[in-house]
Amino acid sequence: MNRDYYETIGITNIFQQKKIKQSNEYFALGMKNYTNAPYKEAIDCFTKAIDLNPNPKNPEVYKRRGFIKLFRLNDFQGAYSDFKTALKIIGKKNYDHGLNEYCGIIEYNMGNFESALISFSKAIKFHWSGDACYFLRGMTYIKLGQIIEGFKDIVKSADLKFEVAENFVKEIPIKAFDTINPKYATDLIANNLIKMATNGGTRKFSE
Repeated sequence: MNRDYYETIGITNIFQQKKIKQSNEYFALGMKNYTNAPYKEAIDCFTKAIDLNPNPKNPEVYKRRGFIKLFRLNDFQGAYSDFKTALKIIGKKNYDHGLNEYCGIIEYNMGNFESALISFSKAIKFHWSGDACYFLRGMTYIKLGQIIEGFKDIVKSADLKFEVAENFVKEIPIKAFDTINPKYATDLIANNLIKMATNGGTRKFSE
């Protein structure tokens, strides 16, 4: 190979390293705006960081942009896409349980209960404390018509001291399901969950 080839490779590598350096700088600036607001400026910085280095080894840029989209801008589809990309970077051996939970919440709200069930199960499997996550998976089981499985998860959540689940279990004991019509039981559970969720007790966002 001639000298021009090696010079071209060297110039390309220098250019790539410069882009990665700029990407890291935008990420750092995005983190500064992420904690101090304004959030839209943080979104812009994270997006520039991704544009400069679209295949980072660190998933944080996608996670942080996703958090802002979900919790500050109510952009569920955008957050979901970022969370899924972050999980792909993390890989199967080191799943982020929190991201799986957030994906499950978005899937649940979109009515994709089968996918939500998978996401919540992954969150529980990969060492999530599970208090709210068991409750969320329980709700998902109920939406899929698997009432007993759902109630067992809600009881587990109550055992882990999740307040919404504790209140729910007090109102509807498991022995009631021996005599309740399944369709009526599903409606009863759904109505109580809606009421309790409206009164608070859902997981508080923490970074």
